[in-house]
Amino acid sequence: MHQLFAELMGTALMIVFGVGVHADTVLNDTKYHGSGHLFAITTWAFGISIVLFIFPTICLNPAMALVQFFLGNITFIRFIEISIFEMIGGVLGAVIVYIMYADQFKHRMTRLIQ
Repeated sequence: MHQLFAELMGTALMIVFGVGVHADTVLNDTKYHGSGHLFAITTWAFGISIVLFIFPTICLNPAMALVQFFLGNITFIRFIEISIFEMIGGVLGAVIVYIMYADQFKHRMTRLIQ
C-alpha cells in the first residue's frame, strides 16, 4: 500500500508543479504571467526532480509501469493498481491547481464570454 500511496502523491505533486506553472504563466492576473517557455520547462524539471528525490522508486506514469510489467518487474495486477493510483494522483493534482487558481480561471472565462 505504501508504494501505491507514493505513486498517487508523486504524480499529484508532479502535476501541481507542471500544470501550476503553466497556469501561472498563461493566466493574466498571476505573478509570473508571460514568463515564457524556459521558466515553464525549468519548473517542470524542478518538480520532477523533487518528486523523484522524495519518492525514488515510483514510476510516475502508467507508461513506465507498463514497461516495468513488460520487463517482468511487476505483475499485471500490480500494473493495474499502480496505473489507477497514478491517474487518481493526476486528477488530484489538477484539482489542487484548479482550486489554487479558481479566481483567475473564473476571471478569464468571464472575459472570454464578453
